[in-house]
Amino acid sequence: MVQDDDGYIWLACWGGVSKFDGITFTDYKKYFEGEAGKSLGKRFTDIYYDGFGYIIALSYDISMYRFRGDSKTSFTTISNDIEKIFKLSGNDFIVTTSGQRVLRSSYSGDGKTFFLKTYLSFSKSNPVNSIASDHQGNLWIMAREGIYKNKQKLIDLNANCMMEIGDDVFFGCMDGNVLKYTKGKFIGLKS
Repeated sequence: MVQDDDGYIWLACWGGVSKFDGITFTDYKKYFEGEAGKSLGKRFTDIYYDGFGYIIALSYDISMYRFRGDSKTSFTTISNDIEKIFKLSGNDFIVTTSGQRVLRSSYSGDGKTFFLKTYLSFSKSNPVNSIASDHQGNLWIMAREGIYKNKQKLIDLNANCMMEIGDDVFFGCMDGNVLKYTKGKFIGLKS
């Protein structure tokens, strides 16, 4: 669920995408741009607002779409290979693909055109668990075989979540332990 700048609530539903204006639901079941005859009646799992007036939605069949919130007809397919979407800030999105690529969003100056550029790639044995950014703009990727900060692997550990408190970054690991990253070093905390 996400709210756009006009106050509408957008929902990713098992029957498609819906917009709620506070009184009425409007179902978006029109056709995708360039996909004549293909209905929007898909299952959707995630939905985001990109700040340029566009909704970004991820369907259950790992297709990513972008469309104007004021239009019911122009659904553009961004990719048919997206497994997860991570919104870092306003217009900054990171996505992971089924091929274990990490892609970062990029826009034209007016925001009308949306691109995904390769940021990092992983092997099939090292899937990405989670992605987050800290207040300094560092990008943290938590994968099965390590924690990465701005493309650099810092430690071999299977982490799946991150939380920032002040200048310290804490990681929850799959083995139940918690790590604290402070002043460039990891410190193990008792679980």
